[in-house]
Amino acid sequence: MTDRHVGILGATSLVGHLLLPPLVQAQYHVVAYTRQACLGKDDTVEWRQLPPSVDNASFQPTVPPVEDKLPLWICAAPIWVLPEYFSMIRRRARQIHKN
Repeated sequence: MTDRHVGILGATSLVGHLLLPPLVQAQYHVVAYTRQACLGKDDTVEWRQLPPSVDNASFQPTVPPVEDKLPLWICAAPIWVLPEYFSMIRRRARQIHKN
């Protein structure tokens, strides 16, 4: 298991899809976020499905959080969607700083 972790927002976009293989090859633990249904299993990437809008203070992932291990984030989502992710990233950043 690698101690290098990265989160990808918009992982099923054209750019996100192209980023996954080189990150896995570079031995990053990749947590891929998408609004699309996560079809199939992939042992090299940990997939997370986001709701249609994540700009919601009550949003909680449906699986145990791994975001506290994500010091690096890449946004491959459209730029106009990025502000919707700020609250999720900000909440996780506060958790990191508490430790």
